[in-house]
Amino acid sequence: MTIQQKQEITHKYEDGVRVVELARQYNKSQSTISTILAKKKDIMSAKVAKGVSIITKHRRQTLEDVEELLLIWIHSKELVGDRVSKVIICEKARKLHEDLLTP
Repeated sequence: MTIQQKQEITHKYEDGVRVVELARQYNKSQSTISTILAKKKDIMSAKVAKGVSIITKHRRQTLEDVEELLLIWIHSKELVGDRVSKVIICEKARKLHEDLLTP
């Protein structure tokens, strides 16, 4: 489950949707939904790239930036019909990381 989905669950709960209904909507157990809601402060404050599912406190901002830029790059390639392999994506990620670390 992505951070965006967890944020959506939190918003819906705050708008009055019950835990049991959220569990049905997302095909998750009520305890999973309750755990998400218990961590809502961290989830709501998270600024992560689309598709990220885990929040860690040890993750450097540079990696967040690389992920965000990489997703933008992949999306732009898809829009023009280009296909990118895993190898090309890894190379682009390394290049973006180097560029962000270089002053």
